[in-house]
Amino acid sequence: MADNVVPFGKYKGKPVEDMLADAGYMEWIGAQPWFRERFGHLLDAHDRAEAEATPIHNRLQALFLDPVYQAAFAQIAAGERIAEEIAKELRSREDIREEIRGLIAAQVEAAQKAPDSTHCSYGKDISRNSLIAAGEGVLAQLANLGAPSFSLKVAFEAPQDVVLGASLPSAGATSAGSYRLGLDGLRLTSHTPYEPTFTLRVEIKPVIGDDYPVVLRQMTRNGSRHLFLGRYEGVGADEAQFIAIFKASGKNVVFKDQVDRLASEMRGRG
Repeated sequence: MADNVVPFGKYKGKPVEDMLADAGYMEWIGAQPWFRERFGHLLDAHDRAEAEATPIHNRLQALFLDPVYQAAFAQIAAGERIAEEIAKELRSREDIREEIRGLIAAQVEAAQKAPDSTHCSYGKDISRNSLIAAGEGVLAQLANLGAPSFSLKVAFEAPQDVVLGASLPSAGATSAGSYRLGLDGLRLTSHTPYEPTFTLRVEIKPVIGDDYPVVLRQMTRNGSRHLFLGRYEGVGADEAQFIAIFKASGKNVVFKDQVDRLASEMRGRG
């Protein structure tokens, strides 16, 4: 092929590397007799490279079966987002505390004015002391909740190499109706959202060199935003420039050794 440019079909006028990176197209066109006859050397090179890369790729993919490795990757890839969501949940808990404290204060004030008074809620007369105790019980539950933490769910080839769904359970206070109407029946609940709070879509590459533009275009096509990379071997752009180019294109580069180190630290902390 002249100047390494495809002269036919879907990728006509584009670099050969773009065509080779499209596995589905290569599978189809590789079955065409005319292609095998005229461009069999390309198919052989593609098959050879794929066969060499697949075992290493699969080993990297299998690392994400480990929940600790998932958590380490998520922390590196989306640490700021995780911190933001946790801060939001802590603010929500504080809002619940403040509202319940206000309700308790109102009941205390009413009880001081009329010690034997009751509060009517849904047609029931309930003692002020019972209402105050219910509110204080929820405050105690909030105090014992512990730090908010994400749960991670992994999927593979869906359609990206790895898809990590991160969900943050959120605390809430509920009663038979609105707890604004009274503290009777007030309880603390924890809700895990049906949809993930956010999702990390990961492309895996054991090695990338000066062909990184092909990978960038591939990630744009398949919707992955995070690149999990064994090592970078390009010489045209140094590693910092390579990372900056991906970042400018809305892609995040995470190296395997980064995740290995953090996962080891997390295991050490128990």
